[in-house]
Amino acid sequence: MPPLRNRRQRIRLYTFLASQLVTSVRQVVSLYARTHYDKIPYHTSALSGLAWLNELLDGHPERIKTELGVHKDVFIRLVETLEDIGYCGSRYVSLREQVAIFLYTCVTGLSVRHVGERFQRSNETIAKYFKSVLQMISGPEFYNRYVKLPSADDPIPLHISTNPKFYPYLKNVVGAMDGTHIACAPSLEERPASQWGRAEARPMNAQELFNLRHASARNVVERIFGILKRRFKILTIPCEFSMAVQARILPALCAIHNFIRIHDGDEINNFATDFYDPSPGERNGELGDGAASVAERERAARIRDQIAEEMWQDYQNVLERLADL
Repeated sequence: MPPLRNRRQRIRLYTFLASQLVTSVRQVVSLYARTHYDKIPYHTSALSGLAWLNELLDGHPERIKTELGVHKDVFIRLVETLEDIGYCGSRYVSLREQVAIFLYTCVTGLSVRHVGERFQRSNETIAKYFKSVLQMISGPEFYNRYVKLPSADDPIPLHISTNPKFYPYLKNVVGAMDGTHIACAPSLEERPASQWGRAEARPMNAQELFNLRHASARNVVERIFGILKRRFKILTIPCEFSMAVQARILPALCAIHNFIRIHDGDEINNFATDFYDPSPGERNGELGDGAASVAERERAARIRDQIAEEMWQDYQNVLERLADL
């Protein structure tokens, strides 16, 4: 009898294991079916992205300015300009909505997922059309039309030509080159710039004078970048796109900024005239194609020192004339 009892126990065990296996398989199949065949729709809002855009276009004029960074007429002109260049919408997403996706992302700095919720589109669709419009605006057909680099034949900017502190020393300057900024905490004695704000404090040598005036001239550029950062929040927060995509964002937004300036000139008055870049020392990515050669650095140093000495000599002459008065 013991062998029979053992056999019955084995049968009960096998039966139990088989029932557990069937239950587990049934649960797995049910879970798979719910995941792949009975999906719960994610974007179910009654207000689609296109409907929201049309609501902005038909609503209060400041609503579209708040959400997309441009007034209605500028938005329409931008879309028409891209159409004239040859760009068009896709089967399911119009060019208007594509441009709105791009502008909304840049103005708010929101993630792809959050922008997808606003436009009721998948993450893949949002990323696809953000990069598509970015390629359009940073491409030569649009970018070269609205961003012009200075040439040797251009007149000297009034900010330089009318200021004796800058002219003639910086008459041939078309930009400012800066190095890597390392966070540091110098002592008070090592901060000559902190003393120049006082009337009795003056630069003590040619290098200090050059640095002071160079920093003053650079404020104009920093103000422009400050306005860009205030206009487009995507420039102030970490970006989830690849570096290849990020490298195109700033040039594209410079082109958009100039486009707005052309078609809505008074809009710039909405920004404080004394708004500066709050973080002028930040560097995202690498600049240029690599380190300058030894010869290039030596040549730049000679030019810098020559300008500094000319500034210092003229500065000393001015001080002597003031002392004789």
